[in-house]
Amino acid sequence: MSRNRILGVKNLNVRYQTQQGPVHAVNDVTFDVFQDEVFGIAGESGCGKTQTAFSIIKLIAENGYHPSGEIIFEGRNLSQFKQEEMRQLRGKDIAMIF
Repeated sequence: MSRNRILGVKNLNVRYQTQQGPVHAVNDVTFDVFQDEVFGIAGESGCGKTQTAFSIIKLIAENGYHPSGEIIFEGRNLSQFKQEEMRQLRGKDIAMIF
């Protein structure tokens, strides 16, 4: 049986530029989510769960960026999407539920 990958995150890194220098919020995160699969991210407070999700849907703060990594959603590389393209996807095709 072939599994249909809906989301693939590979080597994702998220940084925030602060007055004290860059803060490493997410370091080298990799995972896949397949159709009909229940997937969750668990961990301690402050370990990067929310920043990972925000990065996937491009809602990180203005001082944030991801210097490396790939986010593939339904075969499209979201890392290369502009904000307007993401606005068209958010809520309709991809969303974040707390």
